[in-house]
Amino acid sequence: MKILVAGCSISSGWGFELEKQDPQIWPNLVAKEFDAEIVNVAQTASSNYDIFLQTLLAQQYDNYDVTLVQWTGLDRITLSSGLDSLIILNNIDPANRSAIFQHVSPEDLRTFSRVMTVINNMWKAFADLSRMTQILSRRSSNTYFINGNLPWTTDFFYNPGHDPFTNFLLSIDTDHKLVRDQIDLIKQNLKADHWINLAHGWQYSKLDSVSATDIHAGPTSHQFYSQQVINFLKETQCQI
Repeated sequence: MKILVAGCSISSGWGFELEKQDPQIWPNLVAKEFDAEIVNVAQTASSNYDIFLQTLLAQQYDNYDVTLVQWTGLDRITLSSGLDSLIILNNIDPANRSAIFQHVSPEDLRTFSRVMTVINNMWKAFADLSRMTQILSRRSSNTYFINGNLPWTTDFFYNPGHDPFTNFLLSIDTDHKLVRDQIDLIKQNLKADHWINLAHGWQYSKLDSVSATDIHAGPTSHQFYSQQVINFLKETQCQI
């Protein structure tokens, strides 16, 4: 059996000594359980659009019995400041700026990040994610989705104190009920039965960190994640 995994740093093994080859990360734990071959195309700092393209490209060149797509945050915008340099807009680290940002103050960078996030807005990111899941689901019935970094608690879209949708609702001249109705319509297209963990994102339910200086999920968390995937695949009785 061959399993395709796409995603961001949660799936790429960031922070682990052997990264994608490390036996402690969740894709390799799943592979061990099912005695499967894992093709892991996850890339650190990927946006959801990047992850969508990762999946499509990998599926063009091979066939997979199961595809696992781990989505990241709606507010993640990835910029390229050089031929091999990627910057996550919502987490610009001053210590790792490329030359193009050396003469930009930290405050200006924060302002730039806020403005870009507002311009991109969560509504479009949410609608795009729904469309991407529909496309991937139609390409293969054995494609399943993982909430890696989406804080979709029950009241995520409606809690008046919850960003980023609160800011979106406050910034538009539209009846908020109409917006909520539209959100509900899009949510119906997410096909909850194809999500391993729709409501509770892995980044928000991690049990440990990979190191004292790195907030990425550690070995105990990856064991927890892998068990969720294993249980889900067994319960769905997919072709494994």
